[in-house]
Amino acid sequence: MDRILIERPGHRYTIKNLDGEGSQTIQFVQRQPHHNPLEGILIQDLLRILIDRLRVLDHEQRWPDNDASIHDLRVVLARQEARALIEHTKRGNLPHLEYAETDPRNGHLKFESL
Repeated sequence: MDRILIERPGHRYTIKNLDGEGSQTIQFVQRQPHHNPLEGILIQDLLRILIDRLRVLDHEQRWPDNDASIHDLRVVLARQEARALIEHTKRGNLPHLEYAETDPRNGHLKFESL
């Protein structure tokens, strides 16, 4: 991790670029009641970026193990989104799932394939 500077554990990271002198900063959102509010991204955003990156690289040069990596990242993304849904329902922010489209094959919420 000699290229990664942890500025604020769990929230702010700076990473030195490869092939150059610059750096990138990743700032995760901070919310009350645990932190002073600060804008940023979610873990889910970073996972979506990683999935997209792997898909692009795989399109450029096929490597079968990318399928497993993309699958695993999607599992992590699903777990993070499930956690968010559960936390929202605990606070009374219930989505109107009764209006969501369901899959006629199994009756569960419909997830479109990309």
